[in-house]
Amino acid sequence: PVDPARVQANFDTLAARVRAALESQGLDFTSVVLRREVDARYGPQLAEVLTPVPDGLFDEASVAAIGDAFETEYVRRFGPGTGYREAGIHLVTYRVHGVGTLPVEPVLPELPKPAGSAEDARKGRRRVFLDLTRGWEDTDVYDYLALGPGHVITGPAIVEVPTTTVAVPAGAEGRIDRFGNLAIHLP
Repeated sequence: PVDPARVQANFDTLAARVRAALESQGLDFTSVVLRREVDARYGPQLAEVLTPVPDGLFDEASVAAIGDAFETEYVRRFGPGTGYREAGIHLVTYRVHGVGTLPVEPVLPELPKPAGSAEDARKGRRRVFLDLTRGWEDTDVYDYLALGPGHVITGPAIVEVPTTTVAVPAGAEGRIDRFGNLAIHLP
């Protein structure tokens, strides 16, 4: 059986570490929300299942509720009749996630509207294999740094970014938003 005092001690230790990490940032959070979870499994099995853990202090009933939540998720993942409570439930990995809310909303810089069109960012064409059903095909290649908010690229296309390459599949559109993100809209 799982000892409620041990579960409480594990989560208290992790929660204290998370709070200390948030406080060490030197920010004045208006609130801090902690979320607890465990990886649980049946005794002899290797399959661990991420299981949410409710807030509050632990006693026999709340530890049993963790077991029930584990079994519900286990059945959802592996199907009815796959559980084996008689083997015991082991809480393997304990986690606490913390999110601190700041009293201000960050303001993200927006890019200015570009003077030219997406066509001005086109570097050329090359043969590219993006899709088994289409095979090799001549594909427009764009320079990401020359694209701006509102530009739309119709696939198939390649967008060359300094740190990566993005493929826009045939029939899809790549749209640059006001922050410079390239969002791919699939058909």
